[in-house]
Amino acid sequence: ARGTALQAAFTASAAGDTIIIGPGNYRPSGELSVLASQTIVLQSSHIYSATSSTDIFEAASTDDWRIIGNGILEGNGLTAGVYTHEAGEIGRAS
Repeated sequence: ARGTALQAAFTASAAGDTIIIGPGNYRPSGELSVLASQTIVLQSSHIYSATSSTDIFEAASTDDWRIIGNGILEGNGLTAGVYTHEAGEIGRAS
């Protein structure tokens, strides 16, 4: 249920918003889209990728965004991390 709520928060967010992810374990059903100028704040959050071929976050390479705070981003296969549509991706094996 936490993953579903997290997915809904990202879906409802707008560019420039700050999304605070509180303590707990989350497994969203798909990639979480990070929009321009968003700040993602991890507060002892543990976020798992949905599948072995799904990244946790997806963002446009031209956007300015931040992921800050204390947390764990954990993949379970070949890809997991931040997909930026460019070669300089964060925490993603390709």
